Order: sequence, then C-alpha cells, then structure tokens
Amino acid sequence: MIGNNIKKIREEKRMTQKVLADKTNLTKRTILNYEAGDRQPKYSTLEDIAKALEVSMTEMVTGEKLLSDGDLETYVCGLTLEINSRETEIKNLDTKIYMLNWDVKWMKELRDNLDELCPDIEVPFEYEESIDEGDVML
Repeated sequence: MIGNNIKKIREEKRMTQKVLADKTNLTKRTILNYEAGDRQPKYSTLEDIAKALEVSMTEMVTGEKLLSDGDLETYVCGLTLEINSRETEIKNLDTKIYMLNWDVKWMKELRDNLDELCPDIEVPFEYEESIDEGDVML
C-alpha cells in the first residue's frame, strides 16, 4: 500500500524513480522495490521520501491529500457561498408561498363577495371550501 502511494504521488509530481532516488540518497532499484511492494521503507526513509515528494507523512501512508491552509480557506469560502445561495433560495420560496397564500385568501374573499358584487353573473368555477390560508405548499 505504501509502495502504491509512493508511486502514485511520484507520478503525480511527474518525477522519475531516478530523480526520487537522487533526492533521497537511495538507489533507483530501492525505489522500484518499495513501489512494487517487495520491500517496506523504514520510518526515517519514508520521511525522506515524503519530504522529497513534498507531501505529508499522512498522505504518504494513507494516500489521502490533506488540505493546505489556502485550500482549506478556499473550500470553506465555497461552502459559505453555497450556504448563502441556499438561504436565498429558501427566502425566495418563502416569499412565493406567502404570495400564493395571499392570492388564495384574496380569491376566497372575492368568491365570498362575488354574489354580492355581481349578482347577475354566473361563475364558471367551483369554490373549494377546504382551501384555507396556509394550505399552499411548494
């Protein structure tokens, strides 16, 4: 597993086995053996490899990248923007629901008073008695 991580990180950095070997005072064959899983590096050697590859020991061992301070700040800012966007969407939906509820209330009042306002006009729609303010949902 560590060998796979060494190889993966080395290739991501576009570094040859020879260059990594030179940076760590190891032989190319030793790097090859680590990457193939034929040998396991000592902890101090793994630290040297991590330093040469410019990664943390955690990334070297687990293969998972840790966020730098700048990357973490960018990630948090992105999440904040996403949250703000969602809050705006929710406020817009709340406004739409309020407006629909107001429309329903207005239509109820209009229907209640329609006979009084226009006694000679026949209304072509049925009035739904069960609609109350607050019944409109998206």
